[in-house]
Amino acid sequence: MIIELIAYPVALLIQLTPTRENAGRPASFAKARRSSTSSVMKLRTTRPEYDPTDRINAMTNIQAHAAKGEVLTGLLYVNPDSEDLHAHLNTFPTAFNTLGAKELCPGSGMLEKINAGLR
Repeated sequence: MIIELIAYPVALLIQLTPTRENAGRPASFAKARRSSTSSVMKLRTTRPEYDPTDRINAMTNIQAHAAKGEVLTGLLYVNPDSEDLHAHLNTFPTAFNTLGAKELCPGSGMLEKINAGLR
C-alpha cells in the first residue's frame, strides 16, 4: 500500500504498517487524524492508477501538492533500472548473525594484515 501523508500546518513524519484491518478498504481512501499538537493529518492512499516508476509524474505530483500546502511522503518514485543495493555495495550474501565464529574471525594472521593496511 502506498500512502500519501498530508500534514497541516507542519510536516509530520509517521510510519504506517499495513494490517489486516486494511484488507477490506477500497483501493483509494482518505482519513483525517488530529495529532497531539492539534495539527490535522490527512492520510490518503494513492490512486490505483498512480505509477511510481514515472519520474515526471512523481515530481509533478509533489509540486502540485506543495502548491496546496501539502507534503507527500512514502513511496513516491522507484527507478526501475536501479541496481540492487547489495550488488552495488558488494555486501556478503549471508547475514552475519547466521554465521559462526569460524566464518566471522579471519584469524590472527589476516587480522595483522588488515591492521597493517590501516596504518
